[in-house]
Amino acid sequence: MNFRFVLLSIVLVSSLNVLKGQDDSRWELGGYYTYLSNRIDPDNLNLRLGEHFLNVHGRYRFAKRWKAGVELLGITISGSNLLDNPYTIIGTYIDWILINGDKAKLNIRGGLSTGNILFVGDELPRKQWVINRIIGTTLDIKLNRVFYLQFGYFNHFPLNNIKFKYGIAQPVLGVYVKL
Repeated sequence: MNFRFVLLSIVLVSSLNVLKGQDDSRWELGGYYTYLSNRIDPDNLNLRLGEHFLNVHGRYRFAKRWKAGVELLGITISGSNLLDNPYTIIGTYIDWILINGDKAKLNIRGGLSTGNILFVGDELPRKQWVINRIIGTTLDIKLNRVFYLQFGYFNHFPLNNIKFKYGIAQPVLGVYVKL
């Protein structure tokens, strides 16, 4: 099934249910797309890879300053016919609301994810199951009672004992709705 179609369907159905808006809602559903360009040089090939990340996430506010969430990332990488697309990461996280204003919220994130993509040294990404720690931060800006704009930065760094590994660093610009 097409990942973009699933994301669009979830957002549209959720939007129809929440157009009246709820400031005190505990549930949030959102997503973002990130494109990164990465130059690598395996075997002196000097490749430029285009990394496409599509994220769908949901969060539940379980206390005044705490939210728990799950996320699903669909990843494709262009630039070489040697890549084994698509890749997937699924994770769970906790957000602590550091600043809780009426128009904006600053969150600190920590969590764990597992996925089948690994970046090592100056090689092409490979399909290998790894466990990642998630750290990051977001600034959520209220557009109206329902829609929020989300700016942030996340890093999924492998915990597995692998030499020359590095994490997936993502700048984020996304949206979410309060359900």
